[in-house]
Amino acid sequence: MSNKVLLVLWGESFRSGGQMTRTRGTGEYFENQKSATLSHLELLDRIHKEHSFDCDILLNSFTLNPEDDNSLISWYSDYGSKFIYHLRGKGFAKEEETRSDTYDRTLDIIDDYEYVLFVRLDLRLKKYFIDNFYLDPEQIIFAHIDRHCQTFSVCDQIMLFPKKFFYTIKEKVIYTFGHNARNSLIKYDKDLINHINYFVYTLHICSTDLGWNPLYTQVGRKHHAQENIYYDIEDKQFKRGSNFWEEYRD
Repeated sequence: MSNKVLLVLWGESFRSGGQMTRTRGTGEYFENQKSATLSHLELLDRIHKEHSFDCDILLNSFTLNPEDDNSLISWYSDYGSKFIYHLRGKGFAKEEETRSDTYDRTLDIIDDYEYVLFVRLDLRLKKYFIDNFYLDPEQIIFAHIDRHCQTFSVCDQIMLFPKKFFYTIKEKVIYTFGHNARNSLIKYDKDLINHINYFVYTLHICSTDLGWNPLYTQVGRKHHAQENIYYDIEDKQFKRGSNFWEEYRD
């Protein structure tokens, strides 16, 4: 056993636009991205302390300008773990191309790890997620169900894969499916329905400028403050009263 977790950070850095925009580098973009980065490093510290796993980082993103690019690289490289980064000169036209490229780069080193955790680069992870993060060698874990979609879709911005299910990445089962990653997995192997879990069992909109989310905020977007928990799924005993989230309201 390698006893190591690989954190894969993907997508655009220093974002400053709302849903469906590609704006970068305006407003308080620098401070916002740094707050996201610090939350990623806080999570890695907790994984090491609580689960006794060492953590390496793979970053797959796009250049903005030399000064900001160097700041981004230094924040992660100063963490002290193995840090690999790829900054493309030009972004892909579609997010699914970014995901596929990220999976390809992950495959080059995936066998060195017991878990791979995918986190979109512009997410600031909240206290609840960091405090309640867990590892399970028998479960693929998504952030939550996406209540904004008609089908049983998931938030693919946070996904945790244990080594047992690395084959689903190697065989490109989830490469282009985004929010339909769960459905794609089950279609490929029906038994996987028994090995899929969530970090929270309530439904939330994935875009945090459209609805409050207990696990993360997307930096650079306006933050929706209203709680919008709709119902629990699969009879899990995670029903929360309106006052439950007060401790994690950030």
